[in-house]
Amino acid sequence: MAVRVVSKSGYRRVSLRPLLMSMFAVLASAVASAQPAPAVDSGSAVSPTPVPAPAGSPFRFSGSARLYAQTANRQGTYQETPADFVRMELSPTLSFYNVPFTVNLVLSTEQSVYRQNMNSISFDLDYHKLEGEILQRAYDKVSEIEELKRLQDAAGGVERLRDSLGGIGEEKLRELDQLKEYADIEKIKDKALSESMSELDKLGLVSASEKFFANFPALSVGVTYPNYTPLTLNDVPVTGANVEWNPGMFYVAAAAGKTQRAILLPRSFQPGAIDTVLNNPSYTRTLFAARLGYGKKDGGHFIVTGVYAKDDKSSLPLDSNGLPVTPKSNYVLGMDVNVPLFEDHFLLQAEGSGSLLTGDQEAARFKSSEIPDFVQNSVDPNISSVVDYAYALRSIIRLPETDTRLTASLKKVGPAYFSLGVPSLRNDNLRWDANLEQKFLRRQITATVFVKRDLDNVFPTFKTAQTSIFSYGVGLGLNFSKYPYLRLQYSPYEQRYSDVSDTLNPVDINNTTSLLSATAGYNYKVFGINGGTTVNYSQQTSNSYQGISDYGVTTIGANQFVNFAFPLSLSVGVTSSSLRAAGDSANTLLSVDLGASYTAFDVWNNTAGFNISKQGGTDDNVGFFITSSIGLWDFGVFEVSAQRNVYRSFVVSTSNYNEFLLSATLSTRW
Repeated sequence: MAVRVVSKSGYRRVSLRPLLMSMFAVLASAVASAQPAPAVDSGSAVSPTPVPAPAGSPFRFSGSARLYAQTANRQGTYQETPADFVRMELSPTLSFYNVPFTVNLVLSTEQSVYRQNMNSISFDLDYHKLEGEILQRAYDKVSEIEELKRLQDAAGGVERLRDSLGGIGEEKLRELDQLKEYADIEKIKDKALSESMSELDKLGLVSASEKFFANFPALSVGVTYPNYTPLTLNDVPVTGANVEWNPGMFYVAAAAGKTQRAILLPRSFQPGAIDTVLNNPSYTRTLFAARLGYGKKDGGHFIVTGVYAKDDKSSLPLDSNGLPVTPKSNYVLGMDVNVPLFEDHFLLQAEGSGSLLTGDQEAARFKSSEIPDFVQNSVDPNISSVVDYAYALRSIIRLPETDTRLTASLKKVGPAYFSLGVPSLRNDNLRWDANLEQKFLRRQITATVFVKRDLDNVFPTFKTAQTSIFSYGVGLGLNFSKYPYLRLQYSPYEQRYSDVSDTLNPVDINNTTSLLSATAGYNYKVFGINGGTTVNYSQQTSNSYQGISDYGVTTIGANQFVNFAFPLSLSVGVTSSSLRAAGDSANTLLSVDLGASYTAFDVWNNTAGFNISKQGGTDDNVGFFITSSIGLWDFGVFEVSAQRNVYRSFVVSTSNYNEFLLSATLSTRW
C-alpha cells in the first residue's frame, strides 16, 4: 500500500505500513474460497487472456481523506455558509477481486437542528470506478488490436503477418484471430459497460466477480441518491437503501428511506432569523420507489417506475405556531423508453408520468361516483388532492461519417403535476429545443445552430397571465493546428409577458436581448518558454418595454500566461466593461488580475494573486490571496490559503466591507 503525494510535477509514491490488512484477513479468505475460476472454452481456438489478479492478496485497500477548516471575520454577502466551519470527508475503498466498495463519510460543524442534514455516511459499490477500470483495460486492448490490424494491412494478410510475428510470442499470434471480429471490438469505445460486457468477456478482460457486480448500476446503503428519471425521482437524498440490478435484459430497482427530517422553529427564534432557510419548517418525509423493465439502463429499454412519498403528520406538533406547512402525500407512476436504431445512429427517448398530490392530509375527505372505490381506498384523496401528467421526448441523430450531431427535445409538465422525488421540477411549463452541430475538415471547423422555446401557463385555467421565451443562436469554432483558435457566437433572446384578465386594457410586454461574443487565443513556445494569449469580446444589448430598462454592456478583455522552464508561472488579465443603462450616463468598470505560481523542491507549491477593480465614481474593490501547499512525506498534502477583499461603495456606504478569510486543508490518498 502506498500514498500518492500530489505535487505540480505529478504523483510521488511512498510506502505506508499495512496497518489495516489484518482486519480483512478472515473475510478475504472466505471470498477467495467462494471465488469461481474463470471459464475457458476448450472448443475455441482462442483462450481468454486472464485478468491480472492482485499480487499476494485478493483485495486492495485504497481511499482518500480530506479535512478542511475555514475562519473569517464576516459571513459572505448573500451567503448561508457560516464564517467559521470545519468539514471532514473520508472515503476508504476496499476492492475484492477488483470490485471496489467505498464508505463515504461527510461530517461538518455546519450541521444544525434548523436545517436538513449535512452530515452523511453511505456504503456503496463504486460502480463508476469499476466501469472506469474495466473500460480502460478494454481501451488498452483495443489499441493493441488496432496496431495488429495496421500491421496486417501493411503485411498484406493474416498469414504473412503470422509469419512476421513468429518470434514475438504465441499470445500475439492468438490475438490475430480476434481481428476477424475487429468491427465488434471497436464498438466498445462508444458503449456503456453494460452494453459492451459480451465483447469484454470475449476478450477475457473481466473476472467472474467483476462481471457479476457489473450487473448492479447502483448498490448503496446510507445516504443514497437514486437517479431514475427527470420526471419521477432524480438525485434526492434518501437515507436508507438504493439497489439497481440489471442482469442480461432484466432490470429491477428499489429505493426506500427518509428524504427529509422534521424541523420546527420556536416562534421566539423566527423574528431574529437572518438566514431565510431557517424559516422553512418541514415534516419527516419517507419515500418508496421501485422500477421494473426490460433492457439495459444505459441502452435500449422499457421501464415502469413507481414512487410514493408521504409526510409523517405526527412528526410536528398539532400546534405548529401557524407555520405555512402541511403534511403531504404523493403518488407517481411513469414509464420511459429508450430505443437505439440504425446501429446507434438514431436514438429515441420518451417518458410519460402521472401524479397525484395531496397537499394536506388533514383536509376534508370526499366521495365521488366517478372515481372507482379501489382507487379511492388506495390513494385516499381529499379536497386538497390534484392529478396531472407530464411527458418528455428526446431524439439524437449521430452520423459519424459526416461528423453530424442533431438533438431535439420536447417536455411538457402540467400545472398540477408534482413529484416529491424531484422537488425542484418546474411545473406548468412547455419547452422544446433543437441543436445541430456539424464539423468540417477533420473536425477543425465546428458550426452550431440552436433554437429553444419556453411557455408557461400551459392550461390558462389556473392563471390569466402567460410568459413565453424564444431564443436561437449560431456559433462557429476554428481550431487549425499551429494557428490561433477562434470562437464566435450570436444569440438573440425574446421574452414576452401577456395578461388578458382585463379585456379593456390587456397587457402585452415584450423584451428582447442579443448577445454577440468572440474569443481568440494562441498557445506557443519560444526559447523553451510556454506561453498563451487570449483575447475576448462580448456585447449584450437589451430593449425593454417602453425603453424603461434598456441597457447595453460591452466587454473587452485579454489574458496572458507564461510558464518558464524552471517551476515559475506568471499570468495577467485586463478587462474593461462599459455599461449603458436607460436614463443614466455610461459607466466603465476596469479590472486587473495578476498571479504567480512557484514550486520549490518539487513538493512545495506557492501561488499568489492580486485583483483591483474600479467602476467610475461609484465603487471599487481590492483583493489579494496567497496559497501554499506542501507534501508531507508519506502522510499527505497540507495547504493553507489566506484571502482579503476590501469593497467600498461611494453611493451606499452601508454595503462596504473589509473581509479576511483563512482556510487550511489536509488531504491524503492511499
